[in-house]
This record gives sequence, structure tokens and C-alpha cells, in this order.
Amino acid sequence: MTEPGTGPLIPLAPGEEGRWTGTPGLAPLTRMARFQGLKGLVGATFVVLLLALVYRSGLGAGVKMLLAVVAVPAFIIAAMMMAVPLMARRIGRNTRYAVTNQRVFVSSGFGSVSTTWFWLRDLTGAEMIREPDGTHTITILTAKTRQLLHGIQDGEKVLAIIRAGMTKPS
Repeated sequence: MTEPGTGPLIPLAPGEEGRWTGTPGLAPLTRMARFQGLKGLVGATFVVLLLALVYRSGLGAGVKMLLAVVAVPAFIIAAMMMAVPLMARRIGRNTRYAVTNQRVFVSSGFGSVSTTWFWLRDLTGAEMIREPDGTHTITILTAKTRQLLHGIQDGEKVLAIIRAGMTKPS
């Protein structure tokens, strides 16, 4: 088994065997991203309407200039939020998960793909949530961090593999 995505190969430890590989379903990623995009659209619309109202009002030039200085960054942030759904699809297509008898691998990225792995023996917990679309989100916990695996189709199987590796040495 090699890295669960593109890029350099990651050598497996002695005795390490692949148990599961998969990619996230794009539905959960786009669902979360759509909400961010909608917030950006509402924010951008509010900024444009506010600017239009202020410039038609009789406020002084200094107030208009101050509002424009504040509104431009707000509009840029809102526009970036509208781009989140496109970025989520790209990241989702670049994301790969893999579980061996000793580690969990997560490869993802927007431009370049990087891989993170967690030793099963170092995990302090693993939990699963069933999403409304039928996929699962698995959260793996270590003493210092947590990692989410989104859009897993066969979440019960993956969680069982992770928990089995946590409870006994491989």
C-alpha cells in the first residue's frame, strides 16, 4: 500500500497492512461550503446596498470615504466566501483516506497534496456521526489534536478497523 493519493510514496512500517482506502463523498463537503457561499453572497449584497444608500444620502464626503474604506475589505471577504464551494469541491477531489493495521492516513490539499498520518496506538478516541445524507464523519482524537474524516460511505466498517487497531498491538 502506498500513500492514499498523489505525490511521493509513504513507506509502510514493518508488518503494516492496508485495511481500507476511500475518498470522501462530495455531498457533505459541498453542503457545508454552500452555506459559507450563501453567507458571502448575503454579505456582499448588504455591502453593495449599504454603499448605494450612503452615496445617495446627504452625508459628508469624509463619512462616505470612511465607509468605502471599510466596505472594500468587507466585500473582498464576502467574495472569498462565495468561492468556498468551488474550493471545497477541489479539495474534496484531492482528498484520500487510508487505514492500515497501524495508522490512519489523510491526504488532502487545494494546490499541492500533503499527507498526515496518525498511529492507531497513539489515538485516545474515535467517534462517528451519521450525516443526513447517509455518509459518516469519523473523528479521531490524539492527546494534542483531532482529525475529521468527512463523507465516509462505510463508516461503521472504518470505525471498527480504527478501534481494533487502538485496542491491540499490531
